[in-house]
Amino acid sequence: FAYGDGSNVTLRNLGSIDFGGIPGYTINALSLTSDTGAISQGGPIAAGSFFAKAATGIAFGHAGNAIGTITGLTNSISGGILFATFSNLDLAGNISAAGQEVLLVSIGHAMTQSSGGIVADTLRATASTGLSLTSATNNVVNIAGLTNAASGGIAYTDADGFRITGDINAMGGQALSLTVVNA
Repeated sequence: FAYGDGSNVTLRNLGSIDFGGIPGYTINALSLTSDTGAISQGGPIAAGSFFAKAATGIAFGHAGNAIGTITGLTNSISGGILFATFSNLDLAGNISAAGQEVLLVSIGHAMTQSSGGIVADTLRATASTGLSLTSATNNVVNIAGLTNAASGGIAYTDADGFRITGDINAMGGQALSLTVVNA
């Protein structure tokens, strides 16, 4: 199918989806739902916002992505969630992969959480100019890695506690804040 620059794109499929962007075009809002399969991408995507719901994995990790806002990511059965973008990233909706791993990357930029919560067995997140995941509804079992490369520090808040199972790097003397709401 085809779409124009600035369009909203919504696609739902019973099976897996492998979505490829059109070079030079920016999608306003991209929404992908796979009822029984996985969601992946065939090349870089430029979009204002992104929503995805799958059963067996979300792999949207192309380093050329330019997606500014996640409005929701849900993976229900297996495969976890991988999301990367080469822009500032705002988490503005729930990210849910119960019993699975979530990996979020903002390459060269900041990652903030304006609403929603992250629910997962394992969380890894990487940014460069600030990593702030401070929703009181975040609920992960293991922090397998939090990294912020340049400035802005790291802040993480969890509803009821977590284990640190990997490195936490706020390089160059940046601030680090790890908070549990209901310890």
